[in-house]
Amino acid sequence: MSEAIDKLLQSKPALKPIITELSARKLITVKGGRYLTTRRWHGAMMRAARYFAERGETRQDMRLPITKALLECYGRQVSDTELCQAIGIMLVLS
Repeated sequence: MSEAIDKLLQSKPALKPIITELSARKLITVKGGRYLTTRRWHGAMMRAARYFAERGETRQDMRLPITKALLECYGRQVSDTELCQAIGIMLVLS
């Protein structure tokens, strides 16, 4: 996973601020040079998964719970562009 993020940052260095923001919000951390998701992120994902399960959602698209979890953590103060970039990063890590 960390290799995938490193490659992503090499090809798109403009994503570095998104990584920094995810880290500042304690959704990811770096340990031993590897990007890892945090307990806070896992909790947000579990709440998102429960939300969709309770509504009978059967699609297996991980972008749905990732988006819901990010909106929970960011609130509405995130731009569409930043949200899409964060979804892509968290999709790689999840």
